[in-house]
Amino acid sequence: MKRSSGSKLALFLVTWWMVLPSPAEDANGNPDFTVRFYDYAGVDRATMQAVAACFSRIFETADLRVEWLNCRVSWSEPASPLGCEGPPLESVFIVRLLPGAAEPSHSGRQNRLGAAIMTAEGGRYIDVFLEGVDQAARLHYVVNRGRLMAYTIAHEVGHLLFGPEAHSGTGVMRGQWSRDDYEIMWRQWFEFTKCERALLRQKLAARTTLAR
Repeated sequence: MKRSSGSKLALFLVTWWMVLPSPAEDANGNPDFTVRFYDYAGVDRATMQAVAACFSRIFETADLRVEWLNCRVSWSEPASPLGCEGPPLESVFIVRLLPGAAEPSHSGRQNRLGAAIMTAEGGRYIDVFLEGVDQAARLHYVVNRGRLMAYTIAHEVGHLLFGPEAHSGTGVMRGQWSRDDYEIMWRQWFEFTKCERALLRQKLAARTTLAR
């Protein structure tokens, strides 16, 4: 798979097939964007429900509605929702939870939690590395792995929409999260900035229109 752009979150810093109750729909019955989630790490169901719920809350602060689909990774699992089928549209993000650690970035940074990947065909992928998440959760014990996964996915969605170098000085898109940031995550007050929230709505509205 050719990667035309990517961003990799460098921070000492989303299980089953059911659709979790995250989406609130617009007047036409459509969410603002869809997450197809593939759990290759075998994380327990309660954790993954927490990831989906936290992720949805993050985007609710930007008045955005999420459709979260848990898609099966093997034929031994129950059938996936219909939304897991077919090529990804402009408003679809494919998230893969992987069991290991990420390779070091070009800058040599370790313990990365996630990576955003845009393919030449226009696919939007987010990889989350469970080993990195667990290391960060142990180091910053105030926040658990589920919440870290949710914020990691949100950060990488931001890169896919804003660009690979789109870091800010505060909030979800901060380049390297601090101890204070982790404490704010624990309280679920960690958000995109006001300008980023407006830009998210603008970018996702354009992509949803193209997808329809």
